[in-house]
Amino acid sequence: EIRIRDNGTGLPEGVKEKIFNPFFTTKPSGEGTGLGLSMSHDIVVKQHGGKIGVVTEPGAFTEFIITLPRTAAARLAGRARRHRGVDRRPAARYSGETVRELFQNSTLSS
Repeated sequence: EIRIRDNGTGLPEGVKEKIFNPFFTTKPSGEGTGLGLSMSHDIVVKQHGGKIGVVTEPGAFTEFIITLPRTAAARLAGRARRHRGVDRRPAARYSGETVRELFQNSTLSS
């Protein structure tokens, strides 16, 4: 499980319900595609069988919770080993790097 929490203004209920929808954005027209969280949702849920959710308290915080099943982590570790060749590091480190790379390239890390 990975939790990412801020101490910002939180999300209004109407926004919280839509944030994983494709093309939904709270940014002004022309400043965002609205695909970042939608793509993150598809990667976590559809490709890896995990869960991604959001907990928020208006005026206090927003927290994203990403849960990946252990079978997905093992599968990711196997892919990383094949991609990188022989390496003696433990498999858990590979899956951590893979998850880290996923979120470095998403809007969640911004």
